[in-house]
Amino acid sequence: MKSITFFLLFFMAGCLGDYKNDMGNGYTFARTNTDNHSIINEGQSIIVTTNITRYVFNGDWIIGYRKFSKNSDDPSSKQPEGYFVLKTSNGGLSLGIDENDMKAFILDKELNSQKFQICVMRNCNPVDSALEIFQ
Repeated sequence: MKSITFFLLFFMAGCLGDYKNDMGNGYTFARTNTDNHSIINEGQSIIVTTNITRYVFNGDWIIGYRKFSKNSDDPSSKQPEGYFVLKTSNGGLSLGIDENDMKAFILDKELNSQKFQICVMRNCNPVDSALEIFQ
């Protein structure tokens, strides 16, 4: 009986850390395992691989930053480090954008004057501009 109780407590403790953050149009920021967080679509396919450190979203756009993995076996090493932008209406994705180009994109699309949620992992707060990604 003690072994069953221990197993159940261990199993339940492992599940408590799972979370997902709905970002609109079928995209979700999800914990894919203990140390990895990815953006997935409604078909559960990984769109942006792990090591996402921060992101902003407003339903139409997801803009974030991901660090490069030092482990060459890590699936995230197949996508470049840097900023990324995902247009949720059509799935258009650009990866490996540098800071200056990302700022220019935000200004060009007038995303500097739209409301977003900014998130670091699962802690999200409302902001008045996508430019908050650089703070």
